[in-house]
Amino acid sequence: MEKNKQQLEKQKEALELLLDTNATDLNTYNSDLEAVKKQLKEINKPEITTYQMDEITEAIEMAVDQFDFTDSDNWDLEYEIDYDGRVNVSNMEFNTITNLQEEISEKVLELFKESELDLNGDSNA
Repeated sequence: MEKNKQQLEKQKEALELLLDTNATDLNTYNSDLEAVKKQLKEINKPEITTYQMDEITEAIEMAVDQFDFTDSDNWDLEYEIDYDGRVNVSNMEFNTITNLQEEISEKVLELFKESELDLNGDSNA
């Protein structure tokens, strides 16, 4: 009986050791997998310098700053009358998001020269 208990305790310790080792390996594999997934996601992205990123950010800021948010035609407003008889805006929705997106796109695209190569590297000419 004592021999069986000792064997079971040794077997338990061996299994715990294997479990610890495999858990460490599993964590390593998971982190390696995440790194490879990130590399795959970014493999076809063009590289950009810090200067270029700053230029793009500045172009976006300029486009947003120049957009006329005060133009009432840019908004859909719903009014209501409150208990004191005052007229209030109950809902305000920005309805010209496309115009803002176009202005931002134009400012960013001004920073680049269009390539004559398509995505496959073939000439469009």
